[in-house]
Formats: sequence, C-alpha cells, structure tokens
Amino acid sequence: MNAHSDLFDLSHYTNEFYDESAVNPIKEFVGLRSKMYSIKADNGSEAKRAKGIRTDKIGHGDYKNVLNTNCTKHLTEMKSIRSDRHEIKT
Repeated sequence: MNAHSDLFDLSHYTNEFYDESAVNPIKEFVGLRSKMYSIKADNGSEAKRAKGIRTDKIGHGDYKNVLNTNCTKHLTEMKSIRSDRHEIKT
C-alpha cells in the first residue's frame, strides 16, 4: 500500500492495521460475522480467525460450507482453560 500511497488517503492510517496475507495475494475470503473469517492465499496457505474458538480443527472448507448451506452450527471438540472473575475453569 505504501508503494501506491498517492492513490489512497492515509491521513487517518494508524499502526493498528496489519496485512493478513503478507506478500501473498488473497485467492478467497469467507466472512461469516465480525471476528470470524477465513482467508485462503494464492500459495494455498490459510489464515483463519474465530474469536474464542480454536481454529486448528476448522478449515477454510468448513467456513465455505457454513456460508453456502446457511448452516447455523458447526460442532467440534476443544479443550481450554479460562478464568472468570479469578476462578479457573476447564
């Protein structure tokens, strides 16, 4: 983006933004809701985000399946350790 700074208004640009795909062009993007999306790069790598959910067992195909079939639930098992008001739960 800096190479084409004459084409963009960067006056309000802060360091809070970053490039998800680094130097690889994005081939596919599936956005299901806020903070839940998957990006497939041109080289085949995937970047998946789902707030509060481990994404190692969910693939880009799962995101596409939920989007195309209008499915509201996708079940997977996950184990986590969380704290709520200084009380640790598993």
